[in-house]
Amino acid sequence: MLGLAEGLTRRGHEVLVVGQPESPLMARVEKAGIGARAVRLRGEWDWVGAMRLADVMRAFDPHILHTHTSHAHTLGLWAWMLSGRRAKVVVSRRVDFPISRWGLGRIKYGRSVGRFLAVSEGVRRVLIEGGVPESRTAVVRSGIDLRKFDDLGDSGYLYEEFGLARDALVVGNVAALAPHKDQACLLEAARRVVDAFPKARFLIAGEGPLKETLLERRARLGLEREVLFTGFRKDIGAILGLLHVFVLSSYLEGLGTSLLDAMLMGLPIVGTKVGGIPEAVRDGENGLLVPPKKPEALAHAICHLLKNRARRERFGRAGKKIVQQFDIRETVRQTAANYADLLRETE
Repeated sequence: MLGLAEGLTRRGHEVLVVGQPESPLMARVEKAGIGARAVRLRGEWDWVGAMRLADVMRAFDPHILHTHTSHAHTLGLWAWMLSGRRAKVVVSRRVDFPISRWGLGRIKYGRSVGRFLAVSEGVRRVLIEGGVPESRTAVVRSGIDLRKFDDLGDSGYLYEEFGLARDALVVGNVAALAPHKDQACLLEAARRVVDAFPKARFLIAGEGPLKETLLERRARLGLEREVLFTGFRKDIGAILGLLHVFVLSSYLEGLGTSLLDAMLMGLPIVGTKVGGIPEAVRDGENGLLVPPKKPEALAHAICHLLKNRARRERFGRAGKKIVQQFDIRETVRQTAANYADLLRETE
């Protein structure tokens, strides 16, 4: 979202980012010199927070209200209703969870939202299957700054920090520790990979509600030495620089910018055939795709790449070319075009 806000600002749009006080996002927004307003929000049914948001909307008087998470979607609609409803509502949809048209879902996916911007065709398909008219959906793929790793230094310091041998075969995953990311399946696959490649090591970067459960599963599988949970890291580029293979084991996935980061770093990918992943990972060209929730298939694909350096390198080169299609500047351009189309529809 920060990249979008920066890009829109450069294009001459007046942008105000509203987020939680003292959050990392707000700190980054303020550092970038973009308009920011901190509002304490305590969940989808926080009517006091919604009223505060409505006050912000009345003061700023935007043409577009763009929400970027499920909670923001709900609270943004409450605030929109309370504010007088001048703004047109745009919702970015990044996950391919099935949607509900009952209860709260009837409000969230009803006519109040002028445009849903899906990060992939897979996400758009779920919206349409859930009853959202095709005319109110568009695909605007997640983008990344293609120069973000241009000045990346040496990753060597991480070998000592993580206790890795220099000849280790390192497999990585960067994702929230949440159910749909399915690191549990990745751990089951890791057990099989380590049995075949004793020098294999796994780095799982991220935080989330399943951390303790995953640590317990790691212990049951006897992988305390071979699998390291790094927690939240700011040096993701350096971590990617250690890897031989990047894995995304999700059973639900909109697209995944960590996947794009790995491609930018020239890494071969093992991913699942879900959501928007096949739109970035072309099976047999820059990675291997397997069915979700199948640790045997996941392990087989990882092992295949670990033993085939030439194929890893070929996949990596192809990925660096494919990721050029996911430039954040194109995300900004398409978003702005959707804003303009929505505003023209109501003239």
